[in-house]
Amino acid sequence: MRVLFAGTPDVAVPALRYIAQHHDVAGVLTRPDARGKRGRTLYPSPVAEVAEELQLPLHKTTKLTTPQAQAFIAEAQADVAAVVAYGALIPAELLEALPSGWVNLHFSLLPAYRGAAPVQRMIAAGERDFGVSVFRIDTGLDTGALVDQRRIELPARVTSGQALEILARESAPYFAQTLAAYVAGQCTLQAQPTTGASYAQRLTPPEGEVNFDQPLAQVDAHIRAFTPSPGAWTTAGDQRLKILAAHPHHSDRNMAVGQVDLDDDTVVVGCSDGLLALSEVAPAGKKPMAAHAWWRGYRGPRQLGTSA
Repeated sequence: MRVLFAGTPDVAVPALRYIAQHHDVAGVLTRPDARGKRGRTLYPSPVAEVAEELQLPLHKTTKLTTPQAQAFIAEAQADVAAVVAYGALIPAELLEALPSGWVNLHFSLLPAYRGAAPVQRMIAAGERDFGVSVFRIDTGLDTGALVDQRRIELPARVTSGQALEILARESAPYFAQTLAAYVAGQCTLQAQPTTGASYAQRLTPPEGEVNFDQPLAQVDAHIRAFTPSPGAWTTAGDQRLKILAAHPHHSDRNMAVGQVDLDDDTVVVGCSDGLLALSEVAPAGKKPMAAHAWWRGYRGPRQLGTSA
């Protein structure tokens, strides 16, 4: 089976590696080099790095309508395109350009959580029904006919980063095997259900602000959903404080919403129905540090959040 692979971030790497081990990857599409979080240096995508490591034909583009991109796709002579978080739309005129079309690995059980951030939105909503879907791409947003789906159990209280890492690793062999069965004509496409659809928009930095005037479980889920990116944060005085790791703290002590203090040598914050323990934080302009280290040097108000 000749495969054209399209993907960009870390979560696409396990699928690329597995497919390359078991099939003929005729070409790799990825987004162009991008700047790091700081500075002007351009860095290749994780998929680009692996493609170069494996010496696979590589084309970097955000637009598949250019003559160069279309020539690259045609020259690959692939049976099917495998897509994992490529980050760009597949033009309608290219959807039928390959014998078996373009097939996507999506990190939710469609039609729930279509869109760019399914895992993050699921964690924020307190969902536990994780899984992946393999579907043939059409002109809609994650609306194509399903090839197959699989539930994948995750540990409790995972962050988005941890969940995506597990889902990407666990689904790579499944995606490659499902893709091969589909190309061989061994799968029957099924239209997605007409009910139960939802959309998972990309998380934005302003959304990362923590509202302590919510139940503890909801605050905990919010922080894990925004970890590691784009990050959960609050304000300590007039400074932003990133919350990198936290967990529910079991105590009989009552604290006001947003109040921060020590409880049994643990830095805790009051929520509407319990206490949240801070494990790791990053004050504005400083490197990550243990919450204890931050607390020892903190001289601001004993209240976190916009009401401080």
